[in-house]
Amino acid sequence: MVGNGFQREALLDAGVQQADSLAAVTGSDNANILICLAGREMFRVPRVVARIHDPAAKEIYRRGGIPTVNPTSWGTRVSDLMWHGDWHTQAVLGDGDVELVEAEIPHRLVGRPVDQLNAPGEIVIAGVTRAGSAMVPFPGMALAQGDRVHCAVRAASRGRLRQQLAP
Repeated sequence: MVGNGFQREALLDAGVQQADSLAAVTGSDNANILICLAGREMFRVPRVVARIHDPAAKEIYRRGGIPTVNPTSWGTRVSDLMWHGDWHTQAVLGDGDVELVEAEIPHRLVGRPVDQLNAPGEIVIAGVTRAGSAMVPFPGMALAQGDRVHCAVRAASRGRLRQQLAP
């Protein structure tokens, strides 16, 4: 939907109250951050992303918990950040070289050791949430039904991790 993201009515007409994600991609960095903050704070949209042009603003947005993309790579990053599967980007490190993601493990990995998902220099499983409790995995720890893994993954290895976590 195209509209003025500053207007509450436009956001409501667009269905922001039921939205799983919101992308603010106007030509104004300030407008985009305000739209994302409104979506997240006023309407409790779980995933927001802002397009920015000024690289210096990226750090300010990151501190505010707003993932950003720049015009040269925004198509790919918006898609990744808004992906509606069981994969959620929780943080982006550096200039997007490393992401911290959370994903539910597929049934086929139940009983397998968590360290089988690690790939040195590419993917590290930093945590596992099981039955609402987070823990740091130990060598040989078996994955269980309903586990969510928290991974640090190089941007170039996202496809590999998605493949490992595919149903």
